[in-house]
Amino acid sequence: MKETTTTSNESNPKHHTASGFINQPHGPDQQASSSLGIGFYLRRFKGSFFPPEVPPDHVVPEQEVLRTLDSLKDQNTITWLGQSTFLIRIDGKYIITDPFLTNNAFPFSWGGPERYTPPGMNIKNLPPIDLLVISHDHHDHLDPKTLEALPNKEKITVFVPLGLKDFVEEKGYKTIYELDWHQSVLETSYSRPCPACITQAGG
Repeated sequence: MKETTTTSNESNPKHHTASGFINQPHGPDQQASSSLGIGFYLRRFKGSFFPPEVPPDHVVPEQEVLRTLDSLKDQNTITWLGQSTFLIRIDGKYIITDPFLTNNAFPFSWGGPERYTPPGMNIKNLPPIDLLVISHDHHDHLDPKTLEALPNKEKITVFVPLGLKDFVEEKGYKTIYELDWHQSVLETSYSRPCPACITQAGG
């Protein structure tokens, strides 16, 4: 049985305005801003042309990752696959967060920032995913190519922030919960609140 509940008593939350949804400020003394500042873009520009040097032993080989996961198959585990992508196993169920498992953070294969190292696991080697959690709509968190490539979409329950349900639905997913800040969902035996994700997201 699935149930959606809200933990907020506000009938009209402050981040819902007449002009639409806005990000909440980070704290009581800060203001929400729509500008990232020039420093943000300069860092991104520099990173595109001068990638950092990656130590030879920095990346765990994928076969070692798969062997380790198999050796712990009866235990709860969390595996970092790169960026904000984590593969979490709880009581035999698999949860994946912000799945970005392709080469570049861009809707197409020919552009956008490239990753410095390959993902910890190839899409074809992922176990069957039960739950998918997306925090916001940046391409290195909401990767269209990864979403399209995941198999068994009709069996995956997806949790997204406001404004992203239609996008994920277009990729073939059937069970989608679109949550506002401080709302929560009870999915069978799993109950987790939707925390406030403070980011310059477009959705």
